[in-house]
Amino acid sequence: MGGCERKNLGGFTRQNFPSENLGGFTLIELLVVLAIIAIIAGFGVFVSFDFYRSLVITGERDTAVALLRRARIRALNNAHEMSQGFYVATTTFVLFQGPSYASRTAAFDEIFPRSSGVSVSGSSTFVFQNLSGSSNVSGTISFGNGRTTTSIDINREGRVSWR
Repeated sequence: MGGCERKNLGGFTRQNFPSENLGGFTLIELLVVLAIIAIIAGFGVFVSFDFYRSLVITGERDTAVALLRRARIRALNNAHEMSQGFYVATTTFVLFQGPSYASRTAAFDEIFPRSSGVSVSGSSTFVFQNLSGSSNVSGTISFGNGRTTTSIDINREGRVSWR
């Protein structure tokens, strides 16, 4: 047979192939790489869910801060020559006009939706006096979801701060 090597492979003849060790990945190597990718992806999903939960709470707090400041600014500007208030309802935030939420002028209510995944505790009503912007009470509003909490403090002068 000359210089050509032939191998019988079940009826097929292989001739002049470079080597028996062809390049490539073994099944074990592929499974290890896939397992590493799955672990990294699982960790990424866990971290992103935690980030999303904290982002929802921060967004809820920021909305409440903006609405509290809006009510105070309206009181300082003497809008409709009435006190301006902020109320935390079960599913909404309400900006109102009047000396209290119970005796408000409902036609002037501005209603803003709340996030359902965030629990709110603490003071629920703040009224800012017209022209002075001072609050009828000092108190704290806390936002949480079981893992993360944040809060807003309102003092008697009407200053709104958060942590």
